[in-house]
Amino acid sequence: MTGVAGLFFYLFLFLFAALFFILLLPLTIRIKWSSLRENKGILLELNVSLFSRINIIALQKGVHPAGGKAGTLLSLLTENIARIGLPGAAGLLLRFSRSVKWKQCDLFIRAGTGDAAWAGIISGALHMLAGLLSRPLYERAFNKKCRPRLFVYPSFLKKELSFFGCIEFVSSGINIVSFMTAVLLSVLAAKNNGRCADNAGTSDTGLDDYSHGKLERNG
Repeated sequence: MTGVAGLFFYLFLFLFAALFFILLLPLTIRIKWSSLRENKGILLELNVSLFSRINIIALQKGVHPAGGKAGTLLSLLTENIARIGLPGAAGLLLRFSRSVKWKQCDLFIRAGTGDAAWAGIISGALHMLAGLLSRPLYERAFNKKCRPRLFVYPSFLKKELSFFGCIEFVSSGINIVSFMTAVLLSVLAAKNNGRCADNAGTSDTGLDDYSHGKLERNG
């Protein structure tokens, strides 16, 4: 019996070491999203590869933000961000952004209002905004490894808003797990603080409406 128990122990130790080693391997993650003109939805693509050569995950799905599972996930995401707070959510994303090796961060936008003058104004404003944000993001969020780029193409003849984006970075599995754990702990802490605030606001004074804090008897 002791020999069997020892065998299971060493097997468990080997599996744990193998899992830990796998979590340390570099994963190349590429996420793409683009607008769909047919149903005003979004096409999402996720590719995860090992050493940028061995494909592990390849997913492609069209979603509609206004309904279905995508709408539920979007409402859940906005609710949790509201719980954590925008500064807290931005801090978590900034910490994760600094912990990975960025390879690409691009966003292409084609926008038009049907008026050529307004299309040019909007395009120029977006270009100016991209110029203002590019350097701070490059220095603080992307560790000076990858400069985020925004490409704006005005549509002078018709109303439209289409986009295409792509981000690619290298990270280890253990880093992703630690980020998800930090997000989960932040959400749970925000929920707990919300419950404490609700309980404090509706705390019972311990006085009964009929006795006013003392026992009364009918004479």
